[in-house]
Amino acid sequence: MAVIRGERVSLREVREEDNPLFRRWRSDPEVLRWLFSERAPTEAEQQHWFESLASDETKTAFMVETATGRAIGQAKFDRIDRERGCAELGLMIGERAERGKGLGAEACRLLIQYGFEELALRRIDCLVLADNEPALGLYRKLGFREGDASPGPVLKDGRSCDVVRLSLLAPDKSA
Repeated sequence: MAVIRGERVSLREVREEDNPLFRRWRSDPEVLRWLFSERAPTEAEQQHWFESLASDETKTAFMVETATGRAIGQAKFDRIDRERGCAELGLMIGERAERGKGLGAEACRLLIQYGFEELALRRIDCLVLADNEPALGLYRKLGFREGDASPGPVLKDGRSCDVVRLSLLAPDKSA
């Protein structure tokens, strides 16, 4: 798969040597608080996730890199359903110094374009913890709208947290 280039970031396939970086990011309390998992993955769990990418056609993941080639995060699709033309988008900017600069928004735009053009998706969903205002603001700015069906609350840090489902429909190309 080729690199997907934007103005300030690029998306490239994840590689096995990225695993320690993913584990570091997912261990950061500022990142972990917004993930659906309760804890950071073990080395074995991270390795299993990477190995499953090669055999699981329902997911694809990219490393987000700056123009200088510095890895700063991950953009991915999970639950890709080619028959229904839908998938769930996920984004993580793991490098603290790179948050709040619009790099995540650019990475999302690149991933969305890839999803609609290369994967022929008709709808992209994302699930967000209801109190994650930065993510909700980003996705709404990108055109995502709240869906009808909420997946229900999840248990996070011993408390029940609501989850918001947002959806983005493919542009109508007939107009």
